[in-house]
Amino acid sequence: MFTRRRGSRPGGRSGRWAVLAVAAGLTLFPGLATAAAAAGPATAPATAAAAPAAPASPGETTAKLAGGALPNQQDLAGAFVPSGPTRLLDTRDGTGTGGDVRPVGQSPLILDVSDVSGNPSVRPTAVVLNVTVTNPTGDSYLAVYAPGGVRPTTSNLNFSPGQTVPNQVTVPVGSDGRVAFFNHVGTTDVIADLAGYFTLDKAASTFVANGPTRLLDTRDGTGTGGVKAQVGENASIGLQVAGVAGVPARNVTAVVLNVTVTAPAAESFLTVYPSGSGVPSASNLNFSAGQTVPNLVTVPVGADGKVAFYNHVGSTDVVADASPGPAACSGRWGRRSGCWTPVTAPAPAA
Repeated sequence: MFTRRRGSRPGGRSGRWAVLAVAAGLTLFPGLATAAAAAGPATAPATAAAAPAAPASPGETTAKLAGGALPNQQDLAGAFVPSGPTRLLDTRDGTGTGGDVRPVGQSPLILDVSDVSGNPSVRPTAVVLNVTVTNPTGDSYLAVYAPGGVRPTTSNLNFSPGQTVPNQVTVPVGSDGRVAFFNHVGTTDVIADLAGYFTLDKAASTFVANGPTRLLDTRDGTGTGGVKAQVGENASIGLQVAGVAGVPARNVTAVVLNVTVTAPAAESFLTVYPSGSGVPSASNLNFSAGQTVPNLVTVPVGADGKVAFYNHVGSTDVVADASPGPAACSGRWGRRSGCWTPVTAPAPAA
């Protein structure tokens, strides 16, 4: 979970401690089968595992969100500000690309995220994105990274032709306020939804280890007051997270959940969002009838201490586990903060 940090100073050492753990985890996220975003139902999950190729230097396509260049930032540092989910990029309709509707080929697409806070004085050092590829033409991979240097030989999503594959990505922001998306083979549409960002420039939250603890299971009534029922079509259910299973009752800004759909009746998508707000035009899991699909989700907590789960088509069981953290990762301010570590997705029985 993320909790508000008291007494932090913008640019101070507390910010450095809060995200040193995140920086270490950046090398681990590509190995996770995690959350993402797509506008509609998807096909089967990815089976391809294309090996990253050596860095190349093709021309770049620039996607402008808002704002201008950022001054050079010496460190990946800061604390977390939950936001959204908000769609920043969709190459299918020109969102985030200035209206340019075309898939991503071998020229990196550059997305300006400098204005994700809505305040020019609050600059992101990293962003948490739900990234989805859809309509790919080849066996390929997508890498998300901070532009301006050598492209890393790592990947965040791996996919085969025709698949829709999501993944949650935490990526440093370049000194110019941008992040890059590189596709290795063929073309693919790319979607990116904002889940939050890290910054030194405002009071924010630290990640506190908790779990793994099952908070929701619609198959046996966990988290639903004993009601055993799937989430129906075009329907949402709420889940109390504040004050439950070790999550503090107050000052919880966001939670990290392993969310699984199982026994879905139709091809659909699931969106996890803060309770009390409208259903956003984003999603976290995409699945076909009969599949069991897990993904990692970072979601703001509503003012009532709840998060909500929306299913688009048919019905499906939903399972949600609070994300585990490491045994220790202590900050100098006396409160244990969580590190980003690989998370074992829930494995409900079919």
